[in-house]
Amino acid sequence: MSRVSLNQAVHDQQSGNFSKAEERYRTILRTEPDNIDALHLLGTLLWSRDKSSVEALGLVLQALQLRPDAPVIRHNYASMLTATGHFDEAIRSYRRAIALKPDYAEAYFNLSGFLKFEAHDPLIGQMKALHAKEGQSQAERIHLGFALAKALDDIGDYDNAFAYASEANALVKRPFNLEAHEVHVAEIIKVARKTVFTKRRSFGSRSPAPVFIVGTPRSGSTLCERILAAHPQIYGAGELTMIGNINAQMRQRVSERNRGTIAAYLRHVPAVEFLRAADACLEMINQRAPAGYLRFTDKMPFNFFHLGLIALLFPNAKVIHVRRHLMDTATSCFFQHFQKGNGFTYSQETLGDFLRLYHWLMSFWQSNPPVALHTVDYEDLVQSPEAEARKLISFVGLDWHDACLKPEASAAAIATASRWQARQPVTTSSIGRWKNYQHHFGRIAGRLDGLYDP
Repeated sequence: MSRVSLNQAVHDQQSGNFSKAEERYRTILRTEPDNIDALHLLGTLLWSRDKSSVEALGLVLQALQLRPDAPVIRHNYASMLTATGHFDEAIRSYRRAIALKPDYAEAYFNLSGFLKFEAHDPLIGQMKALHAKEGQSQAERIHLGFALAKALDDIGDYDNAFAYASEANALVKRPFNLEAHEVHVAEIIKVARKTVFTKRRSFGSRSPAPVFIVGTPRSGSTLCERILAAHPQIYGAGELTMIGNINAQMRQRVSERNRGTIAAYLRHVPAVEFLRAADACLEMINQRAPAGYLRFTDKMPFNFFHLGLIALLFPNAKVIHVRRHLMDTATSCFFQHFQKGNGFTYSQETLGDFLRLYHWLMSFWQSNPPVALHTVDYEDLVQSPEAEARKLISFVGLDWHDACLKPEASAAAIATASRWQARQPVTTSSIGRWKNYQHHFGRIAGRLDGLYDP
């Protein structure tokens, strides 16, 4: 009976019916508290909702204690340990998963992010042999390709690192519509020039709590958030989807009334809707944040598309733009396999085009800010961390706290691709990395011509 119920729960989970799946898993565990599959699957389900769930971590640990030789459970437990900053234990779990399943491509990929490889590391040979083996699935080749690119970059074998990264990127198929983004940006600028955002700034919540960190992926936004979140009065909320969701919902309601297109819809939204949406955001944060917080950060990088909407929702919000050398950003994106989205990063052409588009819009916002905007250069942040951290804390209107000098010590969970780097002391080692690949990145450089210093 439990097997049938478990299969139904798995089907519900795969279909996106998470509440029903959770209900079925809990029903199974009430009668079979040691059901390993239900423990493991319920734990991963709860973790997918909340990357700091103590219950989720406990469930997966219980499943692992009952079946310590299960590589998938051990791997998933390692991923949870990673997010919560328990790196040494995570590394041991990933290595154990590989020992139990030597062809575990995803485990190699996740382990590679922790390591600074040396030339004779046996893992490199193991991954090369596995990558060359016939019968690998597309997902396995992607994971191994990015892992090998990381390892070979570490040891200075840049040409072969680029070759593995290029092959892995080519295998990833995620949609990205450049033309639609170009139209969207053009309309945002057109609407902003008509002062729609500034004329309607009295519509939303007057709360000073929201701090939005924007930029591109791999630009240093996680480091910026960790510096801020180290302050005892700032809650680091991670990458929230709330602004994008509000944008989509408002646009849909307006489109149903056949008014406006893309950014132009904002002029037709009733004032009460902005306040209602803003209050819902603040209520969600209140439920998650610890008592006594005065500011919260949302580091969804793509909110740079929505600064006009942010100004209407939260006219007293602060926006921090983290800016990095465009070619270093491109290099870091090209070598990174994201868990989801970011379809523009998987080819040189779309990566260069997107960064050019981002530069266009952010240049406009900096000249015409609809809300308080502070730009911090990644290079300055890592070379002069205290000076830049003090500017950030001052900008958000709080008193300085020395904890902001040790962002790597924060205990909060991190769910982005930068989670391991964010636990390390601030370093300048990534500045100028793109120069190792400049003879390979001609297609990116051509699209960014004149937008960066050589």
